[in-house]
Amino acid sequence: MTTILRLATIAKNYLRRDVHRNIVVLADGTPEWVISLCKDAHSGMSADDWRYELIEDVLNALSEDDSDDQTPYAHTLYDCNDRLKWVSSRTDRSGYCDDVMSEKWTPALINIDRLLALAMQTEMQEVFDLVREALAEQAERSSRRLVAVG
Repeated sequence: MTTILRLATIAKNYLRRDVHRNIVVLADGTPEWVISLCKDAHSGMSADDWRYELIEDVLNALSEDDSDDQTPYAHTLYDCNDRLKWVSSRTDRSGYCDDVMSEKWTPALINIDRLLALAMQTEMQEVFDLVREALAEQAERSSRRLVAVG
């Protein structure tokens, strides 16, 4: 088991769904490095349930396969209703749509569902990269501590 896969497995166990509020939260006793990972993955954004959902998806994916060529969220499908909830949850999420329109627009991209799918995939990729980077940094810190002790 690689260090990233092991750390992703540990970290994902600290994310919980609050059934009363139907949001993902950090469990009591969450280690500081997992709290930092979630904060880093928010990339300056205030706490956001969709971002926590995406962090949870990344950790689940990386706890199964941490290969560099992994396509993030290949197993995760969001329907049009989910995408509409996602884009309407924060006003700044429209920026992902703007990015898709300016970078990936083609005549085939003419419906709202496809636009939202690509915009959501952009945020997913962003979260994937941030979580993977935070896990790699934690792995490095852990290995330095082991060397210092050993």
